[in-house]
Amino acid sequence: DVCRDLHIDAVVQYLHTGCVTTGGLAQVTAEILEKELGISVLNIQGRQNDWNEDKEREFQKNVGEFVDMCIANKKR
Repeated sequence: DVCRDLHIDAVVQYLHTGCVTTGGLAQVTAEILEKELGISVLNIQGRQNDWNEDKEREFQKNVGEFVDMCIANKKR
């Protein structure tokens, strides 16, 4: 498996809000990564043309918490 060969610890997926195709694919991908490979997944939803400071702060907070969780899991 590529994920094992590359020693992937986590995956961040960007999903376009309202896109059923990418949303469904992201859910399937996340389930396989988490359940079968033990890889943490963070799904970020948004619209590329709808970005402001509040959304940027929320994004940074979510990614920061996800990174902290991944580091804590790696130390176990």
